[in-house]
Amino acid sequence: MTRNIAVYGSLRQKEYNLQRFQAMFGAENMVYKTTVEVPNFKLYSLHGGAYPGIKKSIDDSDTIQVDLFEVAEEVYDAINAMEIGANYIPERITVGNETYTIWVYRGMIEPQNYIKSGDWSTRDEMV
Repeated sequence: MTRNIAVYGSLRQKEYNLQRFQAMFGAENMVYKTTVEVPNFKLYSLHGGAYPGIKKSIDDSDTIQVDLFEVAEEVYDAINAMEIGANYIPERITVGNETYTIWVYRGMIEPQNYIKSGDWSTRDEMV
């Protein structure tokens, strides 16, 4: 069985956690689909820029860039455990006609760490 996930930070293309999980589980168990823009979320830099978190927004002009993956169940379970342990909660979003899991940060954020572009790869561009 496989699961669809939407990732916006360290699990995106060329980021360290993607490489780590591919090394552990095999790249064939983490199939990249595409990159899309998802509305109603704001992206923030956390812990001195170590990794990002998102918060829901009621403004659909607030968007984030996500990479969509299809992953094996064991990969999903490992990612989910990592995210929950780091104070994120899984939520469902719909992209096209498919449902994806995305992890929303539950902790406090600093408004000045908002990344206006919504793209972690351009994280230097904070408001």
